[in-house]
Order: sequence, then C-alpha cells, then structure tokens
Amino acid sequence: MPHQEHAGGGCGHAGCDHGPAPEDVLGHWTLNAAVDTQGLRALNAAVDDPDVLKLAFRAHSERFDFAGAVPPVRSNEDDAELLLFVPFTTNVSVTSICILGARAGSAPAEVKCFVNRGEDLDFATAAEAPPTQRFELSEALDSRLEYPTEARKWQGVHSVWMYFPRNHAGEDSETGIWYIGFKGLASGVRREVVKNVVYESAPRPQDHSGKADAEGEKFKNWGAAESG
Repeated sequence: MPHQEHAGGGCGHAGCDHGPAPEDVLGHWTLNAAVDTQGLRALNAAVDDPDVLKLAFRAHSERFDFAGAVPPVRSNEDDAELLLFVPFTTNVSVTSICILGARAGSAPAEVKCFVNRGEDLDFATAAEAPPTQRFELSEALDSRLEYPTEARKWQGVHSVWMYFPRNHAGEDSETGIWYIGFKGLASGVRREVVKNVVYESAPRPQDHSGKADAEGEKFKNWGAAESG
C-alpha cells in the first residue's frame, strides 16, 4: 500500500500503526454519485470541461474502464501541475480516496487535498499552504489501491481542492488521471449546486510562463496500451 502523509506525521497504509488498514475503513465507494459534476473545474488542464472531467468520477466498479485515447483529467502539455476543484451536492464524510493515473510515468506522484477551502485557491497558495492531507501516490493499477484519510479532518466535506504538483516522469511532462473515487458516507441533505466558481481559466504567467495551451491535442505515448 502506498505511503501517505498527513499533518502531525505518520502514515495510514496497511501495516502501519498510525492508521487503519484499507479493509477496516468504514464507508462505501458510492460518494462519486454525490459529486456535483457540473461544478468540476480544473486549472492548467488540457480540457476544462465538466462534461469531460466527470468521466473520471465514474462508479468504483468501472474504475478500470479506460475508454478513449487519453484520460479525462490531464494537465497541459509539458507541465505536470494540475489543480482540480471537486464540489459535492451533499455534505459527505470521506474515509478513503482512490486515484488511478496514466502509464508511462504520467500518473501523479503526489496530491495535496484542501477540504472546504472555498473557491479562492491558486497554484501559489496550493504549493505553500498546509493541506488537510497529503498523499504520495502509486502509479500501479491495483484493484486494492486506496488511500485512507485522517477521518476526523474529512467530516462535513462540501468541496475539496486536489493539487497534483508532480508526476512520476518529471515536471516537464503531462499528468494524466483516469479515475478519482471517494469512499465514505453521505449526509443525504442536498446542498445548493455550486455555480459560477471563480478560478483561473489558464495558468498564471508567473506560475507557468511559456507554457502553450494544449487543449484538444492528443498526447504522445497514450492510446490503446492504457487499457492493457
């Protein structure tokens, strides 16, 4: 089980005394049904379209269904950084997350999660601010893969920012994500759907100077091998 870090030190992977083993984590892999898919936003993304981004938040039983030539969530070409805003339609308690990345080194190597941060997060703040929890991510495509959260910090969640600063290939390559899943419990009380989220529609010059807009381009070394 991949290593994870959180405030206060320690880890939460199987075999460690600092957190539960995945099989002991409460909840169900049903929280993706509570994601407000039309409120999804991605900064420094090749495609920032909720109708495309939502394909990564499919049912957990379909997490290995890699349809299409490229992952639905991916960063701009030659830039690994990615910042993703995920709102929920009801308050949820998250006990584990699952992230399945692309191959050829494009899978994210780290994610910093900011719970209920609001709509004001940018790359500079995400890089410097202490997150709710930080995870080191595996590039393995393992059916048992999950990252238990520090549960007391993931109660009453109505949104989460996910900052992916790097992938397994390096800073100057695309980051690709096929699937993101949330395990836990939903309150069932429907929230007002998030509208008009304020975000950076493109990377800021000081953060991503000289980076070309790669929207609509097909990435190299991706394709049918992804589903292999």
